This record gives sequence, C-alpha cells and structure tokens, in this order.
Amino acid sequence: MMKYRYLLIILSVISLGSMLAFISLEESPVERIIAALDKWEDTHLQEKVYIHTDRPGYSIGDTIWFKGYVTIGSKHQLSALSGALYVELVTEKDSVAQLLKLPITAGMAKGNFALTESMKEGNYRLRAYTQWMRNAGADYFYDKLFQVMNATNDIVFTSIDYSYTTSGNGTYLTANLNYTDSMGKPLTYLPIKYNLRKSYNTLFKGEGITDNKGKVSVVLKDFKIDEISGTHLNTTIEMEEFAVVSKSFPIKIIAGSADVRFFPEGGELVNGIRTKIAFKSVGQDGLGLLVKGTITDQTGNEVGLIESNRFGMGAFLLTPQNGNQYQAKINYPDGSTKTVKLPMARDYGYTLEASYDKEADFVAIRVGRQLPYPSPEDEVYLILQSGGNVKYSARMPMKNSSVVLNIPTGELPSGIAQITLFSATGEPMNERIFFVQHNDQMDLKLASKQGVYKPRELVEINLDAQDSKGMDVTASFSVSVVHEDTVPADERKEHTIFSHILLSSDIKGYIEQPNYYFHAPDKKTRKDLDLLMLTQGYRRFNWKKLLGDKPFSAHYIPETIVTDVSGRLVDLWGAKVQHGRVYMINNNLGLVLSEATDEVGRFKFKNLIITEGLRFSVMGRKKNNGKRLEVLLDKYALQRLTVNANLPDILTDFRKVKKAMPEQLTKEEEARVQRSLAQGRLLKEVKIRAVQRTPGINTIKGQISQTIIFDERDSGKTILKALRDRAILDITFVRRQKGSYAIGTYLAIDAYIKQQKMDIVINDSIRHEDSIFDVLGWDVEDVIKVDIVRSGDVVKPTMLIYTRSIYVRNPVDPLDPRSPSKWTPEIVNIFPRGFDKVKEFYVPRYDVRYADSKADLRKTVYWNPSVSLNGKTKGISFYNGDRKGNYRIVVEGINTEGQLGRQVFRYRVE
Repeated sequence: MMKYRYLLIILSVISLGSMLAFISLEESPVERIIAALDKWEDTHLQEKVYIHTDRPGYSIGDTIWFKGYVTIGSKHQLSALSGALYVELVTEKDSVAQLLKLPITAGMAKGNFALTESMKEGNYRLRAYTQWMRNAGADYFYDKLFQVMNATNDIVFTSIDYSYTTSGNGTYLTANLNYTDSMGKPLTYLPIKYNLRKSYNTLFKGEGITDNKGKVSVVLKDFKIDEISGTHLNTTIEMEEFAVVSKSFPIKIIAGSADVRFFPEGGELVNGIRTKIAFKSVGQDGLGLLVKGTITDQTGNEVGLIESNRFGMGAFLLTPQNGNQYQAKINYPDGSTKTVKLPMARDYGYTLEASYDKEADFVAIRVGRQLPYPSPEDEVYLILQSGGNVKYSARMPMKNSSVVLNIPTGELPSGIAQITLFSATGEPMNERIFFVQHNDQMDLKLASKQGVYKPRELVEINLDAQDSKGMDVTASFSVSVVHEDTVPADERKEHTIFSHILLSSDIKGYIEQPNYYFHAPDKKTRKDLDLLMLTQGYRRFNWKKLLGDKPFSAHYIPETIVTDVSGRLVDLWGAKVQHGRVYMINNNLGLVLSEATDEVGRFKFKNLIITEGLRFSVMGRKKNNGKRLEVLLDKYALQRLTVNANLPDILTDFRKVKKAMPEQLTKEEEARVQRSLAQGRLLKEVKIRAVQRTPGINTIKGQISQTIIFDERDSGKTILKALRDRAILDITFVRRQKGSYAIGTYLAIDAYIKQQKMDIVINDSIRHEDSIFDVLGWDVEDVIKVDIVRSGDVVKPTMLIYTRSIYVRNPVDPLDPRSPSKWTPEIVNIFPRGFDKVKEFYVPRYDVRYADSKADLRKTVYWNPSVSLNGKTKGISFYNGDRKGNYRIVVEGINTEGQLGRQVFRYRVE
C-alpha cells in the first residue's frame, strides 16, 4: 500500500496572480519528517474499539448485550493485531463493577453484562480497550455513559441542580435538592442527613429539613471546584414509619463559572494578517452555552460581533494591528456579562488557514507570512496526513506575503485530516485539522413486507448492503430490535459506529451530541463540525518526540488469542539460574509442561489456550535438581481507571425520564401478566425482587457500598499495602500478635472502620485469621475485586476479597503430593485471566406449539451480534413479544474494506 505520494501542485501567489511550478522535495527537511511519520505509522499501528450495545438505556435486572469492533489504521479495517478485548462496566462512583476479557476473532468480539440486583440506579459507563491501545493512553479508549434505572416503583424521587451563592466571605457552590413522591407531590418538612464523599472519604456532612416545596439546599462553603471534582453527595431522608431512603448524586460541576476560550486558526495571531478566530463557551456543567458579544480594542472601538451555535461554538475574522489589545464582551443567557481578553498577536510569524469544500472535493489552504526582513528565498514545508499516513507534501517558496493551495481530497478517507506547516529547518509552526466527510460508507437497506405487526407475530426483515460504489460486500453486522416506547433514544446524542470510529476516538475530551454531525449531515452540520475541529484538540502524537532520536518503545505488546506464561528463575540471592528447568502443572487436567531457562534465566510457555477458572502451579528446579530458588513471573501492569470524561451527560433527575415513558402495558396485557405470575411463568428482563433479612453472604452483597478493582497504580504491591495506599480514610489495619511457637510468632491482621472491627471474608468462604493474614500478603494482580460494606441494618461492616487463585494453606510440591507442607518459593500458584464465557441471547419461538407460553415483556426482543453478509441479501427473522407500540431496529457493521455502515428501521405492533 502506498503510504504517501508527492503532490504535484501549482502554487498560486495571491498578490501577483502568477503561477510557479512545483519544487522538488529531494534533500529537504520534509524527507526527514515523512520518514519519521512512516516509522511512527509502522510502530504505532492505531487500534480503535467501538461497542455496539443492544439499546441506549437499561434497568436493574437487565442484561447489556454488546458487540465489539476493533479496527486498525486510517482505513478502519478490522484488526488482526490484538486477540483480547477488555470491557469494563464502571459505576457512577468510578469503580469497576465488572470486567470481561473477551477473545477477538477477525477484529470482533461479543459479550454481555448482567445488571445484578445488588447494583443501584445511576449513571454507568462502558470502557473498552486492548493492551496495545494502552500505549496511546486511556484518552483513546471507548468510553460511553448510559443510565440504569430502578425497575421497581420508587417511593421517593429526588432531583438535584447547582447554583452559586455569594456572601461576604466569597462565592460557594450550592446543591439544590428536590424531594417528591412517585406522583410528583412534594415531600415536605422531612429531616435529611447528607455527606460529601470523595473515594468514600467523608469531606463534609450536615443535616437539613425539606421546605413546603420539598426542597433543601446544601451549601459547600469550604471547597474549591477542583477539590470537589469527582465527589458525590450522599443523602438519607427519614420517611414515616421509620423508613429511611438513601440517594447519591455526583457533583456535576466542571468549572467555577462559565468559560469562553478563543482559538486562532492555525494556532497563531500575527499583526497585519486577517485570521479566523474560533471560540467555545462552556457552562459550569460542561455543556456548550449560547452566547453573543462584541469584539473591541483597548480604546473601546468595536471591531467585530460574535454569536455562538447551539453548542457554544462560533468564529469571527480579525486583522490585529500592532500595539492593539483586543477583548470580547460576552453576554450570557442569564443576562450577566463578562469581558475576556483575546490571545496576544505576534508582530512576526506565519498563519495557516484551511477551508474544506465537500462538494468540490478539495481543501483550500492559505499560508500567510509577516517577517521583519522577508526574502524571496524564504520557504516552508507543508504536510497533510490522516492517521499518521502522509497523503500530500510540498515545499513552498514564500516569495510574497501569502500563498494558496487547492489540494484534492478525493483519496482521503472520511475522518480527521491534519495539516502541519514546518519552517525551512523542519520545525513545526502551525497546525490545522479538518474533517473529511465523504460518501464512502456502506449503503444499507432494510425492508419488510409490512410495517405493522401483531404481538408474537413473526417479523421478517431483509438486509441488503453495498459499498460506496454500489458493489456487493462481504461484511459483518450486529442487529438489535428494541421496544422504543420504553427505551427511547435521541439519535443525535447516541454514540454510533460513525461518531466513534471517525470522530470521538481521535479527539481528547468531551464531545456534546457526537452523532449530531452524522445523523443527517448537511451544510449546517458540516459548518458546526469544522468549528469543533477549530476548538477541540487533536494530539495523536507529539512532534518533538516524533522527530527526536529516541526510538519508540511499546510498553504493552499486542495480546494474542493464545497466552504466554513467562518469567525468570533466580536463586534466593536474586542471581539468574541458567539452564534450569521450569514445570507448569495442572493436576486436574493431568498436564505437565516443561521448559528450560536460557542464558539469563528466562523461560516461556507459548501458545496456551486458557479459559477462565484454570489454575496452574509453576515450579522451578536447578540443573542439578536443586530447589533453593525462586520463580518470578512476568505480569501485565493493571490498567488505571480514568475519571469520567462524559460528566456533562450525567443525569441527575431520573424522575423526568420515568415520567416521560408511556404506560407500560394495556389492561389486556396486564391481565396476561397477572395470569403468568400466578402460574409462575413470566419472561422478562427484570426479576421480582425481595429484601433478604437473613444475615449471610447474599445479605452482605446486598449492602455493598464500594467496590475496589486494583489498577496500574497498585502493581507490585501486596493486597494489604495497596489497600493502605488507597487512602481509604475510614478504614485502618492493625497487625497483632496471636502467640509464639518455636521459630516465630502467630500474626493476624484486623481491619477497623471508625473503630468498629470489620469481618474479612475471602472468596465468600474463608474467615480463618491465619488464612486471611496469608492472603493479604498476596500480589494485587491475583485479586479480582474487593467489596466494602460499611454499615447496614442487617450486617456488620465487612470486607470481601475475591482472588483468582485458590488459597492453599499448606502448599506442597505438585509433582510429589507426599512432600512436607512448607513455604516453597520455587513453586508459584497462578490463576491467569482467561477469556470470560459469553451467553447467547434467548430468542423465543411463538408458533402453534407455544401459543400458551410465558408473558413476554422484554424490551430487547432480538439481538444478534453475528450477522454475516457475503454479497447476498440476508434474511433476519424473530418473534415480537407482548408489548405493543413502536419498535426500532438498528444495524451496524464493517465490511472487509473498512467501510462502515449503520441503518435504523422502525415498525409498529398493534
């Protein structure tokens, strides 16, 4: 594949109107830049992950069905690089509730999460990545926010909004809470207690009482905005008959006040050169804010007007003059105003302007220059690249103050393209990104013989797909069918295969309504998309590092579908053991593998297929069968959980969503449900729940207030040290001596929460003090999760530790079960993380034989992550459930050439 081609262009000098021929690039600094980009592309194969879920929102008790698409390179072809995909279900309090490791086959993976009854209503996230993607950083992972509702009828609804209170001592954030019952009636004059927590450390607490409108305000006087970022306000309200209802709210504040920032196109303002200046206005909640205003110089002379679009973005033209300072007077929707200084203009320098014309299929580039001693011999270099792949490059003589180039964009793939201007010595000076939006996606067609169906009637849909040139394709798709009335979707706000692969995966930070730019593209959306390019940063690589002499070194290598177990064999003084022998043993399978160590004491067991739950022992021996040595296994550093980048999308009033939903069932449907319940037959995603009152493991799990999953910050630590270093302020650990014996002492570890002793349970069963002491000394990478129960009406504070390894109190030689029980560093028990099992979506059949089957209230009536198309129309069939109303079919996929596809189809059930 050609990685770049030289652009044979004509340089148009505006001031003279003359035409100059293309200048050779031989022996120029741009050759070094192109070579560096080629090397970067070869060593930084860029993977992206997109997750297609069966629907946009869920309830407790539902199952999240999803398919992962892993692409590579600027053409978005399905990746064959990585063989394992990690998908995390992250709670509102930024802890990982569940983690799946899934096999990637032909660039795709499928899986599911069960939203268990122990989980709480709130804002959740799905985060997905491969080990190779960790080299680029977590900013480029898939990270999506969605809501999980409480399926049962709440007796208390609470909403929260934020305001600022000003007093003589300063300005404070105020959280305004509103309590109502299920009918919307205010809950008046009820006592509440609240506390502000960060990582479950209490920062602030107090009490209050609701007023005659069910409202109460909490003023956070002593905290700056950055101090309360990532905190949660936890509240309890006392109802009649001593019922207590707890609610928790994330503090959804991004900044202390509305903010406006200005971005000169190309990065620089230069006196005497007219330049486009983009701006973005953001409210305290992180969402774009509609503003208007004027631009004036230091004398108050008005030189321009500004007005933002719906996302707070806009642009204006300005020709700065030497000695002038410019500012913007901003008018906010609430009537307030603010004056913001514009960036200072330089006396000398270069400017870069780009204007993409989709219809004409070219980008017009204008380079401006202002120098103290200009010379006809001055020259600059320009490179246009997409995904690290150089498409065009030019050496440009600057004989006059400005030069314009028209570069065709027909061969550029859809997505972000980057133009960089370099000095004569190869130093980057200006940069501009723009978005190429071709009609290069798949053309998907969904057709049905009818648009209206009956409950439980068979639905037959034909799927036909062609590429952008009208040719049949070989492609893979995922298909979901959802009852849209109970799970409504705003397609502009959705994360789709287009919005993520082409946009979100390449830009750091939050993008408001990402699918707005792809749902119904036109001139208006393209204009708004260019404003996003002008105001949102794109930094896939750093030019300084790229052009430096230090070679790129990947910290994380691509993980294949098979597993290698490797490490070092050393003696008890840490010296390497050459030509030793290492055994990998699973007694249950009758498996014994053997490998010799090399000259530096390293060993590797290659191409192992490991499923979840397999346990191995790795044992080392010296050449003479000596045992006084130690096995040190190689391990991946754990992935750190990043903060929620989608904080502006957090929902703080679930009552509005539930109230907007239509009546769930007709009387006839409700009667069928009642008959099914009486017979114990009900097919639905939400289970009937009952509060457990008997103390035990299940009761404890229902009281969990915090889940800890260790990450890269904890690598190399013991469980005990990692828990201590996490600075969980209300939990302390105390080591105590139980007694003495011939060669040592019995030791134990106790945990206390606010001076109350906690129970510690290992894997839901082990409670023995000696065993707990041993396990707390294990490596954190052997831990699945740690659940914390702080308090409850039924159970005492408890710490539940779940490990991959099975605890063996007295380890023995796996090759000689008759050997004495003792500490043996040459034997390591490992529980490598295998691939998690994936469930299949249940599709009922409603033909004559099943006419009297269970009541079917599922919101997702069909999910298929494995629909393949090979040049022919594909038939998709399924049965409706019992719910009447509107249904929405969403099909997404990728063909073998990397072309993306998405189509939405709707029908009714009456």
